[in-house]
Amino acid sequence: STPTPPDALRYGVELTGLKSVHRLCDGKQTLFLVDRAGRLAGIVDIGRWAAEIAGPDRPEVPCARDYEAHARATRAAGHVCLVLSPNQEIKLFAGGVQAFAFAHGRGRILDAGGMYAVWEEAVADRGLARTLFQAALNLAEGRQGALFVVLSDPSAAVGHLIAPHDLLAAEAPAGPPPELALRDPLAKRALHYLARGRDAIGLDPPVLEALASLDGALAVDRSGRLLTFGAILRHDASDLPALTAAEGARTTAALVASRFGPVLKVSEDGVVSCFLDGARVWDL
Repeated sequence: STPTPPDALRYGVELTGLKSVHRLCDGKQTLFLVDRAGRLAGIVDIGRWAAEIAGPDRPEVPCARDYEAHARATRAAGHVCLVLSPNQEIKLFAGGVQAFAFAHGRGRILDAGGMYAVWEEAVADRGLARTLFQAALNLAEGRQGALFVVLSDPSAAVGHLIAPHDLLAAEAPAGPPPELALRDPLAKRALHYLARGRDAIGLDPPVLEALASLDGALAVDRSGRLLTFGAILRHDASDLPALTAAEGARTTAALVASRFGPVLKVSEDGVVSCFLDGARVWDL
């Protein structure tokens, strides 16, 4: 822990009223240290400081990549971390997890550990559950939408949820692909060879996130084998509860897809939602 200098200033409105003060702390890499008496003890690189006080191990509960160090820094000694993100969201970290968020005029107490446990149990593969959960959080932080589907029985989903020609394992055309119109919704099939035979855990995280950010769904089987990306799912919502007018196509797709396996939906406003057995079970 950094000792507080004897001449430390109190962290209050007089100090924060100085324009230059805000340039010293960006909330992502550089943070102010304030002691329990409310005095400004120092400025630190949060990654280095967290490694010194808590070690380099990643948080037990996944956290958005940009804020992993913030979560680690609060794992011990009762430290609390409060930041204002570039998305104008107030984040509070405590006990090694993000515990609170305030955005769009609404505050939410988060149970990230409990929500992750539900997802991990549903996926039944710790490595795959963490990989997809982490990717969803990273995309949410970047305000990019996505849909992750873990198919319990891929053969049951093909033809009902996923069109056969959307599968990466579909027979590759011989020779170069034909010219495709820019607006042809099937054009992304020409890129399937880039991910054919790959698995989600083995992909570099930025690559997995890039594939998931394309319009449509990214689907894997229970072992993590990548089955499709950018797939427009077939929507048969006839036996689902009536949807409100505010529900979008991605939510409908998530509800339908969750009848075939666990689903994570990422919305452009930064919310990650879990769907199981045709129902939404939590929002993070």
